[in-house]
Amino acid sequence: LRVGSSVGVISPIMPFLADKLDLTTTLYGIVVSSFALSKMLGNVPSAILVERHGRKPYLVHSLWAVGLGVAGMGLATDWMQLSVCRMIIGLGVASLTTASTLTVADSSTPLSRARTFSPLMGAFAAGMAIGPAIGGILCDTWGIQNTFFAVSSSYCVASIWNHFGVNETKRHGELW
Repeated sequence: LRVGSSVGVISPIMPFLADKLDLTTTLYGIVVSSFALSKMLGNVPSAILVERHGRKPYLVHSLWAVGLGVAGMGLATDWMQLSVCRMIIGLGVASLTTASTLTVADSSTPLSRARTFSPLMGAFAAGMAIGPAIGGILCDTWGIQNTFFAVSSSYCVASIWNHFGVNETKRHGELW
């Protein structure tokens, strides 16, 4: 829910940030695309690393990467900095989604897999549904920059939670 809502929170703020930074439509398109491009390029390496090193390190460190990228968006002064921050977020999300998906898969059986994945996907969708409303309220109340810092902080808190509250699910002796 937190990841979905945090992504959703940013959505209504982006056009205002683009306006604040005086981005053209082309530059704004590049900024938006940079997230998806880096996520796409990061998916396979993330899968290899998560299989090799386990799920927990990526459930912790990827959240720090996303938090750093979101905080950077709040500090960005041009389209290039904004694009780099979005790329950091995309790489972090690639690792996070891979690690969380494999954690759920490790914790389920073929017979329970749908029941196990359904809450994960439902929570993300719920977060995406309520996130934009929360983002609008936060931005109206705290401003653009502070909203990015609040979202960044939520990722850092989630990382700390995962560090202490999540167990490694990769079984010892697996090939990677």
